[in-house]
Amino acid sequence: MKKITLFFAGCAAMVTHELYAQQACSGARRDIASMSSTERTQLRDAIIAYLRSETDPSYPTNNIRYYKNVAHHINHFYDIHHQPGNATIFFKWHRYYIQEMEHWFLTNGYQQFVPLPTWNPNYTTTVPSMFMDAVNAITASQYGSIGSANATPISNTSYLVPNACSSTDADVYAAGVENNYHDDIHNDLSGTMGQTYSSAAAIFWPWHAYVDDLWFCYQRNCKNLKSDLYVKKYDTDEGTTPVPSTVPLWTAPDIWVRNNPDGFVNRTSEHLTNTSPTDKAYVYVKVMNRGAAPNMDGTGDISTYWAQGSVGVHWPNPWTGSGPTITCDGVARPLGGPIGSKPLRRVNENFTDPTHSPAVVHKDYYIYEYEWDMPDPDNYSCFSEVWEQQHFCILARMNDELGTPTGSDIYINMTNSNNIAMRNVTILKDDIQTAPGVPKPAGILWGNYTNLMVNNTKLMIRFENPQDVQLLNIADITLKVDNATRQQWLAGGGIAQEANLEGNAFRMRNNGAFIAGFTLPPNTVKGLTVAVTPRQGQQIDRVYQFDLVQYNDERLAGGERYVVEVGNHTAATQSGVANMPVKEQKSDYLLYPNPAQTSFAIQYAGNADKLMKVYVYDHLGRMLQEYTNVENGQELSVTSLPNGLYIVKITNNETGKTDTQKLIISR
Repeated sequence: MKKITLFFAGCAAMVTHELYAQQACSGARRDIASMSSTERTQLRDAIIAYLRSETDPSYPTNNIRYYKNVAHHINHFYDIHHQPGNATIFFKWHRYYIQEMEHWFLTNGYQQFVPLPTWNPNYTTTVPSMFMDAVNAITASQYGSIGSANATPISNTSYLVPNACSSTDADVYAAGVENNYHDDIHNDLSGTMGQTYSSAAAIFWPWHAYVDDLWFCYQRNCKNLKSDLYVKKYDTDEGTTPVPSTVPLWTAPDIWVRNNPDGFVNRTSEHLTNTSPTDKAYVYVKVMNRGAAPNMDGTGDISTYWAQGSVGVHWPNPWTGSGPTITCDGVARPLGGPIGSKPLRRVNENFTDPTHSPAVVHKDYYIYEYEWDMPDPDNYSCFSEVWEQQHFCILARMNDELGTPTGSDIYINMTNSNNIAMRNVTILKDDIQTAPGVPKPAGILWGNYTNLMVNNTKLMIRFENPQDVQLLNIADITLKVDNATRQQWLAGGGIAQEANLEGNAFRMRNNGAFIAGFTLPPNTVKGLTVAVTPRQGQQIDRVYQFDLVQYNDERLAGGERYVVEVGNHTAATQSGVANMPVKEQKSDYLLYPNPAQTSFAIQYAGNADKLMKVYVYDHLGRMLQEYTNVENGQELSVTSLPNGLYIVKITNNETGKTDTQKLIISR
């Protein structure tokens, strides 16, 4: 193998290193100097695991391009270093390179190292020992080792705020950092760090995280560039406002819920199941950035809330737990409440990577996880139908640099702010039996959550996809209200368009059909049932979707999406991909004993000869143990794990299908 020696331009004058008080700026990445020795070792191991995570079999194992994440730096080295007139590409490309590692950390149980910590050689001139031992590179025999543990960097004062702001041209600043400071450290450490494949050394990553901090502070303090964080409300959402009026704002794809804390890996929503008072759910929110710079880490917050399913919610009622309640079985039940709040983490701006042809836009993100003591649907037994208990909404509200609207009209807030998003979810408790081929009904709340009288409320069905309107040719959609609501509607001269009143149910005959003329006193909440019934001789032949929308005085108050599914024939609020079964599917795997003391085994109901891969995660989503080629009934030791709740992920070696189970360790 030919060895290419890389000479970084720059000087290596001996100077006294800067005090830590002169670090880049507050709100940036934390320095490994503030971490314990154990944490630094864990960080090193996480970096090595990432570098080893992808290989290219087109190269022999001893080739420097065998590991893809190192080859990425090698392949683009001369495109992004020392580019006259485009020096900022050095900063931009390496930030993207680091964020790819951070994304991998998020999905593999290393969330505590996002954002990636820094190594500041002007504070700690010696590379920490755990980054200098036998695994300082992926394999020492392949990439060699670092030549020296000691750095003698030049002063970084010129590149710190406020001195950095004397460089009014970003290209001049970038060239100065790269040529006169960055290169100096690579030359000092030499060995692996002096090659095009320097990213094979674990210390490369904290070092470049520090270089990224310099760029971050220059952007924020010298150029006054800002972030603009957002949560997607629809699939093609780029965070622009106002949101088009045709977009339903209750199906946000970047909010999802899971029964287990596995949402960093499985980023799709599923129906939740509540079978005991101790059951918990997990809420995930993905945040992106459309601004020109990263946000300040730890500044601002993102909070999540729940509410009983409704098409007429406002702010702050019922999300904060204030406002109206429902009395069920003699107990006043809340119609919503807070789930949790977390400080905002840093998210990078979009990066257009010119090293690809055509150029590729890379988008950064951060995912927040919340443990949710979800409400028990049985507590809402005052609803006339069981299924009315099961539908809920999740709201995410973020306070970033641009602020968040606090007005009471939540739909206007979501339309005009990219900091607010909402999603419908379902919590299952009781199975609902219907005749074969007949969709199960679904319930929803509607009403007036404000302190003012609403004199003209309208309920409308709306199909977003014209093809879905064909559902009305083969089935009846009905909205069933209670008798008191029907009488009030009739007494007030109720209005119906393309809707027939049949008993207490309104049959909606066409797209845009509505019933109107309801008068709602302050803090009045009602329930209704949505049912889809195939006509004689017809059957549901595919997946259909429609929205139930509420207007107050011709102003949109909110809505709920319904999915009519093939197979289990369910009309239910949108809480995942189409064809998601409403009834929880029984697993093919059984963990025993559970709770476990020193070991557990897996019983597979399928072919007992098939081997499995088994991973054990803690409640933060960090992978703690991995077992390969596990046989049916094989004992798996957990003696090193403390008491608590764990998630076991099982992968069938032959089919690749996965399953997740809860495991309790109790001694």
